[in-house]
Amino acid sequence: MQSRLSVASLRYTVSPTRRNKVERRLIAEALNRFKSRGEQIKVELGRTGYRIVNIDVITSGQSPAPVRMRAAAMMQDSAVAAPSIEPGVQSVSVQVSGTIELKIPQ
Repeated sequence: MQSRLSVASLRYTVSPTRRNKVERRLIAEALNRFKSRGEQIKVELGRTGYRIVNIDVITSGQSPAPVRMRAAAMMQDSAVAAPSIEPGVQSVSVQVSGTIELKIPQ
């Protein structure tokens, strides 16, 4: 049995289930804001309607890559303090951008 344990890296991420749930909610919210802006632009410019020409939905689905350390640096000091394990924060974001075409009143 080992008398010591060397920890090279410790990383926590949002679970795929939780990330998907949050992304779905954020996508719905972002699309509603996009539609609301389209309606506002239509009204302010006195048009009868609009149609969405294209729309892009971008999510922040990538987790940060782990930091790699050299083995020599890890073994440098045998009296290293125990790792501090604390909760962190990870952001999940959604960006919606698109183009609308306004209908001309007849």
